[in-house]
Amino acid sequence: MTQTFAQKVESAAQLAYSNAAPDMASKAEICNSIQTVINELWSMPHELAVAYISESYSHIGHQALAVRMFKNQSV
Repeated sequence: MTQTFAQKVESAAQLAYSNAAPDMASKAEICNSIQTVINELWSMPHELAVAYISESYSHIGHQALAVRMFKNQSV
């Protein structure tokens, strides 16, 4: 089963939290973990990446952060 954008981003963020336990993960740690998803998106044709994001995107969780990273906007 292929994961959606939302699932990949939330899984990556959860990994950052798990690795930081018992402390909270920092924004930098979360961004580092999400970067693997962003790198995958950047390797796709732009139109395909945008369509992949759009299929499952919501403003819930870490997805907005990931989209800002994808667009090279400040996080």
